[in-house]
Amino acid sequence: MKKIIKLTAIMTTLTATIFSLTACNGKKEATIVSEEVTEETKEHETVEASTAEKFSYTDLVMDNIKLFMTEDEVKSILGEPVTIIDSSEMAEKTNKSEDTTSSDKSSSSGSSNSSNNSNSNSSNNASGSSSSSSSASSSTGSSSTDSNSDAATDEYYEKVYSYNELTLIFMKLDDENHAVENLSEEGSYKLTAIASLSEENTFSRGLKVGDKLEDILDKYYRDQDYKNNYYTLDGDTVLGNYLYGDSTIDTLESDSIEGILEYGIIDYTGYTSLETAEEYMVTFTCFGDTYKSEYADIEDDFAQLTFDMNNDGEITAIRWYYYPEE
Repeated sequence: MKKIIKLTAIMTTLTATIFSLTACNGKKEATIVSEEVTEETKEHETVEASTAEKFSYTDLVMDNIKLFMTEDEVKSILGEPVTIIDSSEMAEKTNKSEDTTSSDKSSSSGSSNSSNNSNSNSSNNASGSSSSSSSASSSTGSSSTDSNSDAATDEYYEKVYSYNELTLIFMKLDDENHAVENLSEEGSYKLTAIASLSEENTFSRGLKVGDKLEDILDKYYRDQDYKNNYYTLDGDTVLGNYLYGDSTIDTLESDSIEGILEYGIIDYTGYTSLETAEEYMVTFTCFGDTYKSEYADIEDDFAQLTFDMNNDGEITAIRWYYYPEE
């Protein structure tokens, strides 16, 4: 569950720039329409056999930047970022703010109580009330801070670098590139995600923003019958096409996968078909060579590469993520 929260947080962070820069383009929102898979829908001819390789960890690159680079290594190539967001500092500020608010409320309560006492005892009572409330505040504040710190360290260990149309995320990892359990654990911040809107950035296999769907399908493997291999919800609602594979992260609990889980999909993003989609995504996913248990699980390490597409079949954004083992 913890990894799913982090996964969602990373995706939200990386796509925030994309959404903010494209929010005013006048595109209509996608509407999910149920379209059942029938024999009539399987009307596409097969395509030529692909000689390309499937997506792998080696594709987690952009220009001269690659997975697991340190902050200094990236800055030596890109220079200083426009902005840096350190989520651990944000967590610390939140904790301090909550602690201060709690203390202020307690002090205010003590002052109010003392004012109701007689004038002759007001000084002693106020002093006693202040000491009592101060002690309670200190105790409560300490407990709250410790609790919040524990919660924060479970969720906050990323740094986000922004270079205008380029966003990078560094995650605190240990020497074996596993996610640390808390911020006090030894480790270093390493590059685990990139998102770009710029045509200037070249990703793996020479792909850039502005390239076409055909370029993706030429550079990355796809089955000959992928147009008839539907990615569905519960076998009924068509969500897209499998370029290869037949299981996704969403089916990990129901599918006991022993071999390497890898797949590519064209996601219609709620539209009924690729032809009617005003925007869609092409996403490749692969897991590592070994699992923590017998079967693939969300806590195992895996990576994803996503291309955002417009209705002209052009790439509008590219992003990749690496999710470390927990």
